[in-house]
Amino acid sequence: WAEIVNCKSVKDAPKSRLLFWNQNGTVHLQLPSGRTLTYRHCRVKSQGGYSKIKWQWGTLWGGSITENIIQSIARDLLGYWILEYEKNNLPVVLTAHDEIISLVPKTEAEGDLQLAINMMSQGPDWAKGLPLDAEGELSDAYKK
Repeated sequence: WAEIVNCKSVKDAPKSRLLFWNQNGTVHLQLPSGRTLTYRHCRVKSQGGYSKIKWQWGTLWGGSITENIIQSIARDLLGYWILEYEKNNLPVVLTAHDEIISLVPKTEAEGDLQLAINMMSQGPDWAKGLPLDAEGELSDAYKK
C-alpha cells in the first residue's frame, strides 16, 4: 500500500509487477496476470509529493487501489484454478469467494481432494513468489 501511495507519478509503478499509465483521461493498471483495470474519466494530480488520482466518482487513493488490486489478483487466481480443475477432469459446480466446489464420485474423492489442494497451492507463472496455500474437505453437502 505504501508503495502505491508514495508513487511519484502514474508511470512510477511499485516493484510489484504492476504497470500504471494514463491515456486520454483513462488510468490503466496492468496486473501481474496481464489483465488491465481501467479507471475512466480520471485526472492525475500531483499533491504532497505523490500522485492523487481524481476520478469522476471521487478520489482514488492507495487503500482503494490496493483493494482493487488484491481482489483482481484473487479473481485471476480463481480463474486460473478453475481452468486447471477442468484440465484435470474435476468438474467445477460452484465457486464462492476463494472456494471451488467440485462434485466427484466417492470412490475418487480422496485422490481428487489431494489433487485439488496441490493445484491450489501452486499458481501460474505470473504469481511466482506469491505465498499460496490451500485446504479442503470432503462432504456430502456444501457447507461453509
